[in-house]
Amino acid sequence: VSSTPAPPAQKAEPAEPKQEKPKIVEQNSEAVAGPRDLTKIPNILNNNIDQLDDDAALHSTIIKPTTPWHRNYQKSLLSSPTEESLGETKLEKEKNKAFDLLDGLTRSGALDIYDSSFHVLIATTHCFDKTLINTVVQENVNPIDKVERSMLIVTSTIHEEEPAALIKDEHLSRVSAASPKLFE
Repeated sequence: VSSTPAPPAQKAEPAEPKQEKPKIVEQNSEAVAGPRDLTKIPNILNNNIDQLDDDAALHSTIIKPTTPWHRNYQKSLLSSPTEESLGETKLEKEKNKAFDLLDGLTRSGALDIYDSSFHVLIATTHCFDKTLINTVVQENVNPIDKVERSMLIVTSTIHEEEPAALIKDEHLSRVSAASPKLFE
């Protein structure tokens, strides 16, 4: 068995300073291994919307669930399903019970949870200044191009990808012509 020496380490040369442009993909200043902080997505998304949406048509949407919630459950496997209405106080109590159970199962975070899923809901609203027909007829603007731009801003932020990586090659020239700021 023969071994070959490792190639000599190369020194990284400092990058030339470039003119600041809007970033779609979040660039962390420090390389940190580990899970992504999902709580930062709304702020990053708002920044990308401000920088890249020329029409100011895309807006963050706050989702406020209303009460009462309805819970369907069974007291045991053989019992019939029961429906219960949960008001604000009961909902808060049930949420605390769920977090207490999670805290107990993970020993206050000491144990990792594998093969689990975590769902995050992020909503934005695209608003047109005029009706769809007036946008097409009076302004001679294709509304699909505007909605595609909005979708690319949101999708590229959430998936941390450049817009060009999210578009099929045959559509790239059309979309980049309609929304050049996304591809600068």
